[in-house]
Amino acid sequence: GIVQLTRGEQSLSILNIYPNPILSVLNIEFVVASNSETNISIIDIAGRRLISQNNLAHAGINNSTLNVEDLASGIYFVTIVSGDNIETKQFIKE
Repeated sequence: GIVQLTRGEQSLSILNIYPNPILSVLNIEFVVASNSETNISIIDIAGRRLISQNNLAHAGINNSTLNVEDLASGIYFVTIVSGDNIETKQFIKE
């Protein structure tokens, strides 16, 4: 049979990560459609998870911070997982 996927309102979205490039503390602004457990990870370009933080996010806009001061300079990704939803944004560590 045919499976049809319809995409409704996005239930997870990263609004902003700043500053970018970053020296020490990464600020992450994201929105979820409903109260949910979220995992925020920092992943390097080789796909290794370097930092992982579990949060309880509330419906609407959420702010989280991660200390990335110990990371080497380079390109990284911040990934947020909430249920079946995954959002990823790239940032540069100076």
